Amino acid sequence: SYVAGVDFPFSLFWSNIYAAYPDAKVILSTRDPATWYDSVFNSIWQFGLVISRSWTLPLLLRMMDMRRGGAGVLEEKLDTVVPNGCQVSFGGAIEGGPELAEQFFLDWETAVKKAVPEEKLLVHRSSDGWEPLCTFL
Repeated sequence: SYVAGVDFPFSLFWSNIYAAYPDAKVILSTRDPATWYDSVFNSIWQFGLVISRSWTLPLLLRMMDMRRGGAGVLEEKLDTVVPNGCQVSFGGAIEGGPELAEQFFLDWETAVKKAVPEEKLLVHRSSDGWEPLCTFL
């Protein structure tokens, strides 16, 4: 039986999760840092923009999920988290543009590599395929 968290928003809390599960294996998915900003901005960032600019979507989400706060509160909180090793929040990095976002990405990767012992860390690119993942796990 395994439990896993993948990508955003779990990636913002990697150090907390790793502290709670120090025997866990960590897979650090990486890419060319210069491509990260465009990828985030054109995908998950757009969802936050829709929530912040629309009154209908937050209302619809609140009607579908009656927990306190709704999606807008979650998005707002996630954008202010400054991960260990980083100088700015996720939201600040994206709002700061490609150069700041690239530095955020590099700082975040450096922090993960520094904190997780080599034998528990796999740095993986999607182009590496499945074999390294299967071997590591």
